[in-house]
Amino acid sequence: MQPDLEADKDDIFVRLKETKGLSNNQCFKNIDEVKNFLTKQMKVIVIEDEIHTLKSTTDILEKFCSNCELLGTASDVKAGVELIDRIKPDLVLLDIGLPDGTGFDILEKI
Repeated sequence: MQPDLEADKDDIFVRLKETKGLSNNQCFKNIDEVKNFLTKQMKVIVIEDEIHTLKSTTDILEKFCSNCELLGTASDVKAGVELIDRIKPDLVLLDIGLPDGTGFDILEKI
């Protein structure tokens, strides 16, 4: 549930902390920054080799993350690194165990 943007600033901050995991030192200069934060479209990729987990993850994104645009999937380290380099996503949902290495291998290569 997104905060009521007409509410007072303290109420908005409390709700953002609850729903978006903001820290105490994160602040917004004005209501427009809050709106931008809440409505920003995020480019998302999923790197997962298990087909059932990939399907579940993409279903959850579609159902609950209206501001997320799934731009691609990969099932191994090599394809994952190439996808990240090409798309430059805002968010990567990354499996740890992959056929040709680990998610940590991807993190080291990007």
